[in-house]
Amino acid sequence: GGVPPAQGHVLDGPAGPVAAWRVRDDPDLVGLRSALDAGAVEGLLTALGLPSDGLQLSLVSVRPRRRAVVEVRTATARLFLKCVPPAKSADLDTRHRACREAGIPVPKALAVDNALGLLVLSPLRGTPLRFLLIADEPHLPPAEQVADLLRSFAGLDLALPARDPRRHARGHGALLQAVLPDERG
Repeated sequence: GGVPPAQGHVLDGPAGPVAAWRVRDDPDLVGLRSALDAGAVEGLLTALGLPSDGLQLSLVSVRPRRRAVVEVRTATARLFLKCVPPAKSADLDTRHRACREAGIPVPKALAVDNALGLLVLSPLRGTPLRFLLIADEPHLPPAEQVADLLRSFAGLDLALPARDPRRHARGHGALLQAVLPDERG
């Protein structure tokens, strides 16, 4: 839902109008434009007391209107910029802090800009579990280590909002009708 950004376009799709925009113009990830701008990131690094020589920016992941991650590399540093809708950044920062205090390995927030929905995160050492799971010859951690990590979450009260699975039903139904018109009942 919502209105496309000024930099976006509305296209006619088989299930109705579709809004499209360049990644940096995401209407909900207002900090993404800054996260992808070398000049803005240089200023951010300077404010954090980090050198910006050899600056390289790479878009690591993006879920339109939900979140995006930009990897920042310099000659001497590596960090990540996580962009979320501004209304969600303070809550995300709180959850990261709670997880870290519980001993759960999550990135440390070096800075947070709630107006932009931007978190500056330190990198974590090691190989992500998802990469271990898809490797040709997985070298998984011992089961007890994984179980201990999962138990660490049990004591956390992250106040996660309940998600109603019906909230996207109408849109999914319209998409299915457009993609599988012969299956309409």
